[in-house]
Amino acid sequence: MTYCNSLLVPVAWFNFRVWEPLIGKAPATGIDLPPWWLNALFELPLYAESLWLRAGLNLPVGQSLLLVAEKMS
Repeated sequence: MTYCNSLLVPVAWFNFRVWEPLIGKAPATGIDLPPWWLNALFELPLYAESLWLRAGLNLPVGQSLLLVAEKMS
């Protein structure tokens, strides 16, 4: 069990806790797609995290929790 989407935690925190209140925007769900170029840019830290996790290392904090389980027979 580990966290993922860790490197984007500061981006999410800034968006939801600083930027949206600053511009007076109502809280959003965060499920709207960003522009393609920004989406492509956000893929880079996710790719780096995938390499980290594939190496068997854990992340201490993140926006998602990843659990892999195996059914015992």
